[in-house]
Amino acid sequence: MISEIHLHVNAGIEDAVSEFLLAQGSMGTVVDISEGKGQPIVKGYFYEHDKDEIAIGISLILAANNMEISAVSIDWFVVEDKNWANAWKEYAKPIPTGQRLLILPSWLEAEPGTSRQIIRMDPEMAFGSGSHETTRGCLEAFEKIASQRDLGHVLDMGTGSGVLAIGAVLLGAKRVTAVDNDPIAVETAIKNCQINRADSNISVILSERPPSGLFATIVANILAEVLIDIRWSLVEVLASGGSLILSGILDEQADDVIAAYKKCGLLIIDALPMGEWVTLVFTKE
Repeated sequence: MISEIHLHVNAGIEDAVSEFLLAQGSMGTVVDISEGKGQPIVKGYFYEHDKDEIAIGISLILAANNMEISAVSIDWFVVEDKNWANAWKEYAKPIPTGQRLLILPSWLEAEPGTSRQIIRMDPEMAFGSGSHETTRGCLEAFEKIASQRDLGHVLDMGTGSGVLAIGAVLLGAKRVTAVDNDPIAVETAIKNCQINRADSNISVILSERPPSGLFATIVANILAEVLIDIRWSLVEVLASGGSLILSGILDEQADDVIAAYKKCGLLIIDALPMGEWVTLVFTKE
């Protein structure tokens, strides 16, 4: 018997909840906004589970994000064994991003004649499948920059699944350094880079800080609070005239992030809103 969990969560914590469910043994996760009028519903699938342990884990995630337990409702359902394997796949669809990219699960094929470059990314993988507004915002920012200049040496800080690093390569970056402080994320990113045949252009490293050197383009899709905390370490390795792309920022957090980075001497040059989120682009004069 397969158990399906539905977690109605506030925007901003769906990725953390998805990663938690995967760590608890979920066979896949889906973030669905179609039923909740904009409120994400995180779905997971378990052969075996401990409802109390999962509830405690969710409460810890809420506490870390200054949210009450009432901010989440948890529902459990029984799924017939014969249907579980495809239960989450029905939500996976091709994701056109900007004018040049298409994020596609491994079991789907692009429409004949498409001119878009394909990023293969399965939604059951932890650390981001490319469907979230923040990911698409970063890829669109990459595309806008690439239309004006070469992306140069790119730093992907907090790479997760590696989707942004792969997107940068498809948009012309010859060299990408992808960094994450989670060993599982590093392993996942390496695997995805190999699947997308981008591993020869991407170095994935385990670290909590940016590596030394200068980067023409930096992307960090994390959380607003973290982006503010690490601002000086990012600014230090951004080359003069380079572009810094920041995401994981809710609309109401944008002013605080902009103010923090302006104090570091950066100039805000673009803002790409998408849903409740905004991707910010800065430059270093």
